[in-house]
Amino acid sequence: MILTSHLVVGAVIATKVKSLPLAILLAFLSHYLLDSPPHIKYLIDNIKKKQWSKSGFDFLKLASDLLGGLSLVLVICYLTKVNCLILFTVAFFAILPDILLGLKWMFPGNELLRKHFEFHYKIHFPENKKIPALGRIAVEFLVVLAAFLLLLA
Repeated sequence: MILTSHLVVGAVIATKVKSLPLAILLAFLSHYLLDSPPHIKYLIDNIKKKQWSKSGFDFLKLASDLLGGLSLVLVICYLTKVNCLILFTVAFFAILPDILLGLKWMFPGNELLRKHFEFHYKIHFPENKKIPALGRIAVEFLVVLAAFLLLLA
């Protein structure tokens, strides 16, 4: 899933679960659940390969995705009147597994980050499965739509 979907689901979890530690745990675990069905993702190979002179567009994609997701978390904050700090904290834990992947690329020798990387990709939707882009985009859209419907329920 793209960051936006994870952030929205994390924020919605924060609105429904009154225990902050439980909300954080559920948001963190939701990341792995959401990465298991077919979903869209964008390439950031230049960042992964540390080809910084070619990474501008990769960083733009990441920044756009992150800002879009954070904007939706802010919308959820205003719709629900739940403390914004709580929403953003729980949403952060929903994207933490991807942050850990980024740290693994920066620190390839770190054993803990390597183990997380291996676990993440074991449960991740297999990249060799050929699912049309429209179907993968539809999954992303349906996840965000379902999250907003749950929010309104």
